[in-house]
Amino acid sequence: ALLVIIFGNGFFKPNISSMVGSLYNKGDKRLDSAFTIFYLGINVGALLGNFVCSLVGDVKTNDVRDLSAFKWGFLAASAAMIIGTLVFYFLKNQYIKTPDGKAIGERPTFKAQVEGEESEKAHFSQGSIITTLFLVLGLTVCFHLIADAPGVNVIKTWLFPFIYAAGLSLAFLIISDKTITKVERERILVLYIVSFFVIFFWACFEQAGASLTFIADQQTDTNLLGWNMPPSQVQNFNAIFIILLAFPFSWLWIQLAKKNIDPISPMKQAIGLILMAIGYYFLAVKVNGLGNSEKIGIMTLIIMYLFHTMGELCLSPIGLSLVAN
Repeated sequence: ALLVIIFGNGFFKPNISSMVGSLYNKGDKRLDSAFTIFYLGINVGALLGNFVCSLVGDVKTNDVRDLSAFKWGFLAASAAMIIGTLVFYFLKNQYIKTPDGKAIGERPTFKAQVEGEESEKAHFSQGSIITTLFLVLGLTVCFHLIADAPGVNVIKTWLFPFIYAAGLSLAFLIISDKTITKVERERILVLYIVSFFVIFFWACFEQAGASLTFIADQQTDTNLLGWNMPPSQVQNFNAIFIILLAFPFSWLWIQLAKKNIDPISPMKQAIGLILMAIGYYFLAVKVNGLGNSEKIGIMTLIIMYLFHTMGELCLSPIGLSLVAN
């Protein structure tokens, strides 16, 4: 099931982002704001998903979690994806168009590359492909030797090393494209540098579905205005804050651009990393010295998610816009 979801996400995320980028002409200053609004739509779905799936799947009977109810959460997610696919299929050509009125997502047509112009279609030599394969193999073995230890399962000793090796090797393969110009290669290298720091942001942010949920479940008083909120719904505050803040952030970028003081994309992403750090620092201060029977208030997690959300709005849609440009 997870393998199918991974493949589906691999087809979905890169393509939907590139389609949003195609809605505007290259270099359009409104693109940061457009991706922020796009991000708002994503998080409306995140809010509904967290609410509905946890409502039907995170059920307790006599204070004991009913694990058999999880199937209803997965079923609700599946039904929503089917509905979304049907809506997209029937309405995309009517509402999703390029600036000159053409449908987005059609089969691309490639023209011959002119000297000095940006390439439209990659070309990898046989040598670069073979080198990449050997690089994947070599890095996998190296990472395996680092991760291998008595009692460590095969997932951590072979699968994770292969994933890391494949990612690094793909970066090499992309840069070895024979059709890219000097300017394009420099842009790709900049993206590699930005991506390196973005890795740390998402490594921290995605704790929302892991360690932060455990904290909400075991170390947090989830009573909110008399309602004992299920721990799985605490993540909803991220989506709620994005819905509340997406338009103000979108307006902010437009106003700053009009005054020619709009920060460059890497600066916005750096601000996002700082806001992420502030959120975790606030949580760390509150849990410091917490006893085994003591709990933090839910407002601690709410404030933390507020900073994480502001950081996300400074980093994620801006990063999508940077790549689209």
